[in-house]
Amino acid sequence: MFTQNDIEKLSELVKVTVDETEKERLAGMLSQTAEYMDMLNELNTDHIEPTYQVTGLTNVFQTDNLNKTLTQEEVLSNSAHHSKDMIQTEGVFDRE
Repeated sequence: MFTQNDIEKLSELVKVTVDETEKERLAGMLSQTAEYMDMLNELNTDHIEPTYQVTGLTNVFQTDNLNKTLTQEEVLSNSAHHSKDMIQTEGVFDRE
């Protein structure tokens, strides 16, 4: 179902370099996955109620220490470099 050309397009979209061997292998893997998903379409789900989760948990939030936060001075004292009341970091994006 998936071709090496499909993998090439996907790799461009996610900005990942994929060599020819990987393209062939990934095309096969994605095709197998799609075939398995097609098998699931054969199941009769007429009387199955849709669900979005199965654990039964709802609205689980941390409730301790909700009011404790660091001051700006405390945060800046923990950073190696800061300037004008802001933490300084090196760039994280490659620019061309």
